[in-house]
Amino acid sequence: MPVGGGHHALRDSFLESLQTADPQRRIFDPVVFNSSDTRTARFYGLVVNHVPWFQGVLFDLGRYRFGVRATYLASGPLRREVLDLFRESPPDVAVSTHFLLSMMFVKARDELGLRFPVVNAIPDYGETVQAFYPEAPDLRADYTIVMDRKTEHQLLYKMHHPPSRLHLGGFRPRPEFRQVAALFDGQAKMPRARRLELIARLKQEHPQLRHFDPEKKTLIFLGGSAWTEKTMPVIAQLLWNPAFTNTLNVIVVSGKNEIFRSALANRVADNPRFSVFGFVPPKLMAELQAISDVPVLGSIAPASMHELMELRCGPLMLFHYIPGNETEHVTWIREKQIGLYEPLAPNMLRRLMEVTGFVQPGPEIERLVRNFPARAMAVRRDHEERANELPGFLANVADLRLTALSTSRQGARARVARAGI
Repeated sequence: MPVGGGHHALRDSFLESLQTADPQRRIFDPVVFNSSDTRTARFYGLVVNHVPWFQGVLFDLGRYRFGVRATYLASGPLRREVLDLFRESPPDVAVSTHFLLSMMFVKARDELGLRFPVVNAIPDYGETVQAFYPEAPDLRADYTIVMDRKTEHQLLYKMHHPPSRLHLGGFRPRPEFRQVAALFDGQAKMPRARRLELIARLKQEHPQLRHFDPEKKTLIFLGGSAWTEKTMPVIAQLLWNPAFTNTLNVIVVSGKNEIFRSALANRVADNPRFSVFGFVPPKLMAELQAISDVPVLGSIAPASMHELMELRCGPLMLFHYIPGNETEHVTWIREKQIGLYEPLAPNMLRRLMEVTGFVQPGPEIERLVRNFPARAMAVRRDHEERANELPGFLANVADLRLTALSTSRQGARARVARAGI
């Protein structure tokens, strides 16, 4: 159920970790569950496209026991679907990357009298809400995976989560991003010859890039299907300041928002500095980020942050974030020294002038630009190490007594139901 790409991205990251450790599937047999229920997806689409402020209200409802219970009770079709799934093929471990599905896993398992552990993974960073670790035992998963140390600390010391059932996970970007990053040199840069070769190929394959100048700094506007449009005030500032914009390449990836893509493409049709894309596949997204210098973001999901860091595209210039889910991410990028948040378009324009060297940068921007590659590499190394620990954690959850992940006990093979809606 498409209620945010971050849940799917974390699900796929987990799969990558299991496949890397066990490519022959001698230990783990991952089964991907994709719900066919569309009610939640339609509601999410209504909120993000028409009343985005309500996303923050929904997130805050998750702080309260009645809000958590009401969310569960309002999701009957999903519950029935999970019941059918478990009747037909109960797993050894059920892993969910969305709190609502985690609750459904727990309730369906108990209703059917089955005995297997449920693991809830929290995609977002910083302090979370009760919905992700409910007070009510009948809705609470047996284990929790968190992706940030602040979340880990909150669950341990404020929500009294058992330490033995809590795991600090790591995110692994999609293979397409890792493949492009493998072309970088020891200085975390794509060698000039490779970059020019990549740009030449992209210009041939994508007419939008026909005026792309490899000698100019490149901004890339991102945010997914719902949120790239939120950066339009910054794009307008660029159009009103041609002296600056003429020193740039400007790439805009609008996702599946065809109305925004079409309107912007018409508006900048005569401006050779702009390249406007709609929805792009992962490989093209990775290549566009690799030839870009600075991202301007309309949202800041963890998967997007890690993909940008993997390709050393930064610092991250955040103009808009999703209320609730992404509020803590504003603090996170500041603490990690990989980006900043500026919600005023004229001020963001000034920041972009600084970060691209059009004007003399102030101390904050100078420090961000200087430190971003090393900081991004450090964050990515930490998450890769943690991602490598996931198979061992799930093996323990499934009660597989393994001496090494390359071997398993006789007949031991865990079917892991992974899901993210």
